[in-house]
Amino acid sequence: MDFREGSKEAIDYFYDENGNLKKDLNKNISEIAYNLLNLPKQITFNIENIKNKYLYAADGRKLKVTHQKGASSKVTDYVGNMIYEDNTLKRILVDGGYIEEEKYHFYVQDLEGYRFESSKSLFRIKSLH
Repeated sequence: MDFREGSKEAIDYFYDENGNLKKDLNKNISEIAYNLLNLPKQITFNIENIKNKYLYAADGRKLKVTHQKGASSKVTDYVGNMIYEDNTLKRILVDGGYIEEEKYHFYVQDLEGYRFESSKSLFRIKSLH
């Protein structure tokens, strides 16, 4: 994956007093606001009026992300190892990978430490009765 230079400015990254990224001109991020745990609570982009709002539990677990683009929005909920998009189950996280759209995606690491993703189709057992 190549780095994409999205800005012609001399300084592309801006940080707050805690060392948190506040602005990333390469990714068109105009502002990142943080909560008391120094976790991002809102990311605002320069393009198409896009905002992502984050909600966390007191222990820092991510519970919800609201993706706003103009007047439309999409909500992603994180419940244990399950991820829902607009109240529909999207992904189940499992040890070493995840299940999505009836496929098991898993990660394989080679001897040099490179990580690869592979997938297998899951099958359904149907009753003959």
